[in-house]
Amino acid sequence: FDHSGLDALLRKFVKGDRVEYAALKADRAGLDAYVDRLAKLSKEEYDKLSREEQMALWINAYNALTLRSIVDAYPIQAGIKLNTYPRNSIRQIDDVWEKKHPVAGRQISLNDIEHRILRPIWRDSRLHYALNCAAIGCPNLQPWAFAGVGLDHAPDLAAMAYVENPRGMRLEDGELWVSSLYIWYIDDFGGDDRGVLDHLRKYAGPDLARRLAGVNSLGGDGYD
Repeated sequence: FDHSGLDALLRKFVKGDRVEYAALKADRAGLDAYVDRLAKLSKEEYDKLSREEQMALWINAYNALTLRSIVDAYPIQAGIKLNTYPRNSIRQIDDVWEKKHPVAGRQISLNDIEHRILRPIWRDSRLHYALNCAAIGCPNLQPWAFAGVGLDHAPDLAAMAYVENPRGMRLEDGELWVSSLYIWYIDDFGGDDRGVLDHLRKYAGPDLARRLAGVNSLGGDGYD
C-alpha cells in the first residue's frame, strides 16, 4: 500500500508540535485522496500485506482520519461542549471517535482502530507515541507516514522524543510527574508504577535515566 501521499502532506503541514490545520483545509486534496484510497482497499488486498505493513496501515489510517475529521469541522468553534472543553478542541466534534469510516472493506471507527485492532493485536506500548491524539498533551504527530520497512525503529524515535519532553514526564522536587497517558493505559506499560518507570528509563536519554534511577513511584499526572 502506497503511503507516499500521506507522507508528503505530513511533511508539509506538520511543524514541530503543531499541525497547520487552516493551511491543510485550504489544500486538502492530498488528504482526501489518501483517505479515498483507504476506502477503496479491499479486504483481499489488505490480507496480502505483511504483519508490519498492516500495522503501518492502521496507524496511518488512524492519523489520516483524525486529520480529516478536524479539517471537516475546522474551525471548531461551535458551542456544542463549550462549557466543558476549550474552543478548538477535537472533543467538540460530535462522535469523532465513534463515527464509522470505510477502510479495507469494512466500516470502522477511530476507537475500533485503536482499541479493537492495534492495541489488542499488536500489544505494543509504542503505539501510543505513533497515534495522533490531536491534543497538546499527547506525543507529536510525526512529520512522516509509517511504513512496513523500518517500522520497528520509527516508534522508538517518537517514544524517546516524548519521554524527554516535559509533556511526557518531568521531575519536580524529587517527585515524578507523568502524562496521564501512562495512567489511562497503565496496562500497556507494565500494569503498575514499576512497569511505567521501566518503560520511561528505557526511552530516556542518559542524563534523564540517571535522574530516574532513584525514583520508585509515580507522583502526579496531567494532560492538556
